[in-house]
Amino acid sequence: AFADIRYYFGPYQESHVFADRNTEIAHQIGMYLNGRSGDEWTAYLYGAPIIYSGFPTIPFLAPHFVANVNLYDIIEPETQPPASNSATSNAFIYLPERLAELDPIQQTYPDGTLQTITGFHSDPLFYIYENQITTTP
Repeated sequence: AFADIRYYFGPYQESHVFADRNTEIAHQIGMYLNGRSGDEWTAYLYGAPIIYSGFPTIPFLAPHFVANVNLYDIIEPETQPPASNSATSNAFIYLPERLAELDPIQQTYPDGTLQTITGFHSDPLFYIYENQITTTP
């Protein structure tokens, strides 16, 4: 039992060693989305054909984001994302291979912020463009 406890809660668990780039991307996306409320945010993933929202790590780490409800895969290049609720903040997640598709989104959703997420298997791992909707009471 001690060996099992050490395995699951010891140095292995703390190191977050990933087998490949996709696993690291999915983990970081899941952690990012977990920090956002699924009721207030809509996320768009520009990851195809490398990674999709159904990669098991993403729904496991961010269960309040549901595919085709508030988490959308943008599969075809140059495709406009589906419209989100007007009271929703948006997160556009781009793999480096698809970053060229960011310009039209920045024009449609100005005043956003761009974050670069770095990783072990890839640097940059992915980018996030956030457009937060703030409401005043």
